[in-house]
Amino acid sequence: MIDEIRRILSEYETNTITKANYDQVMKVYKTNQEYFLLTEGKVADIEDCLATINEVPPSFDPKDKFFVGFWKDGNCVGVLDFLVGYPDQSCIWIGLLLIDGKLHRKQIGSKIVNAVLEASKIKGYASVQLGVVDTNIRGLKFWGKQGFEGTRASRVERKDKPDWNVIVMEERVSNV
Repeated sequence: MIDEIRRILSEYETNTITKANYDQVMKVYKTNQEYFLLTEGKVADIEDCLATINEVPPSFDPKDKFFVGFWKDGNCVGVLDFLVGYPDQSCIWIGLLLIDGKLHRKQIGSKIVNAVLEASKIKGYASVQLGVVDTNIRGLKFWGKQGFEGTRASRVERKDKPDWNVIVMEERVSNV
């Protein structure tokens, strides 16, 4: 998947996020504090960024999780967290997409989403899914513009954090 995304988004340098380069990703997090206040009830900090690197659902194989950044002219312009084969083997799950706040409305997010959709289709997946916190109106609007449709509502209970009411959204990429 990563190689396909790299090929499709050749205008960006695409790298896996690790503890060695997370500081650049933290800059993207800092420009999206409105999102973190809405979803986490607090501003993002380094621990939030580091947690994203290893966070996976229960019983999910971490080798199928990818947390990547997109660089242009030496600057990280966006980050994407996704799972291959979740919630089932025919699906890609987007856990997080953040674009540097100074670059919103410049079509970077749309380019990344289109690359994920195209790569998913090439690799034979049936759909791409994600969850949007129901109070995240901007997120719901963005994903709707990308062609995603709500399929169900879900409640996510989180340990030591506020629970979420989530709208699960999906875009079919093939008829598998």
